[in-house]
Amino acid sequence: MAHELEEGVCARLAAATRNDSVLFTTPHVLQVLSVKKITDTDRFRVILSDGKHFTQAMLAFQLNHLVHDHTLNKHTIIRTDGMSCRFVQDKRLLILMSLSVVGQSEEKIGEPTVIASVPTMAHELEEGVCTRLAAVTPNDDVLLTIPHVLQVLSVKKITDTDRFRVILSDGKYFTQAMLATQLNHLVHDHTLDRHTIIRTDGMFYHFVQDKRLLILMSLSVVGQSEEKIGEPTAIASVPTMAHELEEGVCTRLAAATPNDDVLLTTPHVLQVLSIKKLIGSSSTDRFRVILSDGKYFTQAMLATQLNHLVHDHTLDKHTIIRTNGMSCHFVRDNRLLILMSLSVVGQSEERIGEPTMADELEDICARLAAVSFPGGRSLRHLT
Repeated sequence: MAHELEEGVCARLAAATRNDSVLFTTPHVLQVLSVKKITDTDRFRVILSDGKHFTQAMLAFQLNHLVHDHTLNKHTIIRTDGMSCRFVQDKRLLILMSLSVVGQSEEKIGEPTVIASVPTMAHELEEGVCTRLAAVTPNDDVLLTIPHVLQVLSVKKITDTDRFRVILSDGKYFTQAMLATQLNHLVHDHTLDRHTIIRTDGMFYHFVQDKRLLILMSLSVVGQSEEKIGEPTAIASVPTMAHELEEGVCTRLAAATPNDDVLLTTPHVLQVLSIKKLIGSSSTDRFRVILSDGKYFTQAMLATQLNHLVHDHTLDKHTIIRTNGMSCHFVRDNRLLILMSLSVVGQSEERIGEPTMADELEDICARLAAVSFPGGRSLRHLT
């Protein structure tokens, strides 16, 4: 039963300092909830429960044999005979130095939860900060340097690089940032994972090709949650309803000519519905994108200088973009729109509106115009 474990000790361990000698040397009866090997090392991380709360610790090397011979396993009851605490890059690290196995349980004892000092409700995160970060400017030194308590919703490795993109939530909204390379080890050793609660200790911001790029330079891990906190959504400034896209522009683009300078150079807020790599003999990748204004959609080619946005997943399905420049050409009587420059406004989780094909009527007319009539004349000649 839960009362047979030492209820309350996990909360004290989670707030421990190096000087808590009595806490570390006094034996505590706890249950092991999980044992996980840290990638590319021979180190093990254990989740310990007192029946009410759980916390994590590293297993000292000299205890590894207990895992290898299955003496220490999921749901094992242990008595801690010695622990230590140190701080690594402002992160508390508990190390289980010595233990005795008391017995083996067939199931988890009680319903332990994350320590109360770790945010478990949306209001304990710093609600509203993601909106401010999404609109940050290089001069917002205070916003970028003061600590913010946020939750990591996802960590994604960018293809063909050793860079990681993280989605950060304040419980109400989420935004994205790049992880500075000096923090990559936190991902590799699973210290930074999905649903981790962090305190940002320093961020950096700049524009790359008109795109706002937040870089997480320094952080402290506050704790680990078992689930997403709150129901965070995309930032309100990012279009999330069809009317926030520039409705009607896809119809105009589908009928554009090379001389429509104003239409092609004026910025338009649109959503990417799909990106498809064209198969061909060219040594350079070419991508076709389907663009939507929330009511209609049309297609365009991505200029090759923008290919990196696809390769690093900055431009993806349902991304909201602002077109900064387009060109129009006719190849064998087919209209070809080329997206020359764009800015990423944000990422939506779903398609906005119920867009339909913008150039459907034009396509039907084009096919009718190609129909031959007696005498070799076509509909084009008849009109």
